[in-house]
Amino acid sequence: MQYDFLSDLIINDIRVATTLFTETGACASRRNRSNWAILLKFEGQTIYQIPSGEEFISNINNIVVLPKGCSYKWKCTKAGHFIVIEFD
Repeated sequence: MQYDFLSDLIINDIRVATTLFTETGACASRRNRSNWAILLKFEGQTIYQIPSGEEFISNINNIVVLPKGCSYKWKCTKAGHFIVIEFD
């Protein structure tokens, strides 16, 4: 995955900012995400997998940025709270 898009990223409009909780084993998939998102998991751990098979870990040490239009699967491997900020 290319990361150079972050150098030109400008947040114009915050759509949602909230705190959520996921249980161990919770999972889902998402196609063509409608907004950008920053995920800050401050308890537990979630693994995100993109269609190429590459995986990204979201936990207290790793912030995940999900681009608008991306598709992915996620699975919570350790229960916990996280902050999600969706924006354009």
